[in-house]
Amino acid sequence: VGCNLSDLMHENVSAEELQELRELFDLVDIDHGGSIDHSELGQLMETVGLKPNPDELDTMIKEIDQQGFGEVHFDDFVSVMSRKVVPSYSLEEVIAASKVFEEPEKGLAPGFVLVSTLEHALCNYGTDRLTPQEAQAFLAQVDVDHTGVVNLQQYASFCMRDL
Repeated sequence: VGCNLSDLMHENVSAEELQELRELFDLVDIDHGGSIDHSELGQLMETVGLKPNPDELDTMIKEIDQQGFGEVHFDDFVSVMSRKVVPSYSLEEVIAASKVFEEPEKGLAPGFVLVSTLEHALCNYGTDRLTPQEAQAFLAQVDVDHTGVVNLQQYASFCMRDL
């Protein structure tokens, strides 16, 4: 039986989790160069409402970059992202994180996202994935007028109602 070095490096991560982390990494690796550089990390931070300066970005990369290349490679990303933490988010943080799903190229105003985009995310990302039927039922409670577009403020408030 063959053995993949990457599999050994990520033995505490399931194949499904590794695939999910690959998809997330590819979303952040905008130029698809195989690593996350200062610019891409900066864009990610801005997406979630943070505005680190170049020195802060350097520090973040140095903390994650295990090989010392000055960039975050996939193995580094998996090591950091696979740490088990119990998140506690504010409404503002949930809204900021959800902005990654905005699609201005489709003519949507800032703060709005397509229901179909959220449905895809709910079914494909995270540890508590929904079935398409569950996602549709959940989102129908947010998109009550059936426009196919959701206000991120309302979406985040709805998601946090039981927390």
